Amino acid sequence: MKQLIPKLYARYRYWSNCILRHCTDEKIIPLQSNDVITNYGISLLRNVTVLNLSHNKLITDDAVARLTSVTHLNLFNNKLITNKSVVALSLTRKLILGMTHNISDSAILKLPRLDKLVLNRDLNITDECLLEMSKTRSLTGLKLIINKNIKNSTICSHTNLTSLKLGNDTIITDDCVSKLTGLLKLELGTSKICNGTVALLTSLTSINLRDNYMITDESLSKLRNLTSIDLSHNRVVHGPGLIGLPLKNINLNGNYTVLDDVLMQITSLEILNLRNNLIHRGSVKLLTNLTHLDLSNTETVENDKIYHLTKLATLKLSENSEITDAGICLLTNLTDLDLSKNWQITYEGISLLTNLTTINLNYNNNITMCDLVYLSQLEIIENDEAFIHDQEIDDLISGFEEKRLLDGL
Repeated sequence: MKQLIPKLYARYRYWSNCILRHCTDEKIIPLQSNDVITNYGISLLRNVTVLNLSHNKLITDDAVARLTSVTHLNLFNNKLITNKSVVALSLTRKLILGMTHNISDSAILKLPRLDKLVLNRDLNITDECLLEMSKTRSLTGLKLIINKNIKNSTICSHTNLTSLKLGNDTIITDDCVSKLTGLLKLELGTSKICNGTVALLTSLTSINLRDNYMITDESLSKLRNLTSIDLSHNRVVHGPGLIGLPLKNINLNGNYTVLDDVLMQITSLEILNLRNNLIHRGSVKLLTNLTHLDLSNTETVENDKIYHLTKLATLKLSENSEITDAGICLLTNLTDLDLSKNWQITYEGISLLTNLTTINLNYNNNITMCDLVYLSQLEIIENDEAFIHDQEIDDLISGFEEKRLLDGL
């Protein structure tokens, strides 16, 4: 039997340590802002590799130091975890820090496998630390958000960087970026890097231009390896430069400049985000290779544009008032469905989606836990505190077991 693994977010206030007995073999545990689960619950998780303790105020060094299998650790705005437990997690490859006052340079330098570092408003980790690190090993991923500690010359010293992400307040020069020719992923924020510099980074496979007002279609057309682009809230790129690129992923969240006649020509797309999109998107029906589609809070796509997209595995319909049961009932390859704050989809719409493994029912009154019993592949149910409790999870698991027994008769 597959376990039913709930995502543990802060809103699950009724959930406690006992829910983790269903998660003992789970490798990814998000405990951000969780104010119920304690060190005891953590002690049950011996195989966890991804641990999110951002904003967490309960879990301490003693518990974390025992989780020696952890490779990815998020300590954003965590005031409890110190150098002591971080150093014990010697397998750590990715570390996220921000507004943490108890983690210093010495701990970072003692993580021999660390190759991805996020410094989000973190002033504790110094430029000297990253420069010293570059002498023995180069980071492959670096993300700087509201961080003015790290110098351009230090960034360039990490010659193996393949991913560089910059927040809006991070200052970086064209000269520095032009030297990072091995970059595969680049996030520019509002930095003033010019078109000519980006055009030189011909190895790029992914670029994030959210809120960016410098980079235009002219330079994008030269990135012939580009497969992913984020144009959310972008007012500069209009799209002609994207035609002919091997794009598989486009984020058009809140984008009003990339028009439908451009989108319909990018038939290689597999992932499309149209969240908060006000432009009519009849072209969606032509994108038959789509596997992931986000139509949250948008009314620009109707049932007849998606019901034949049978390759879809992920569909997000949060706050969507246009798509109804008729639009999704034939999408039987769906494995991930987001119906949070959705008042249109009912049990009739999901009853045939027997391949679903994840469903989001946050603030959804239409579908109850009882409606999910026949979706026997479910592994993750996300729901808000108003509608789900530990006992309901146990009852649902029991329902799955009973159905399997009956099916076997």
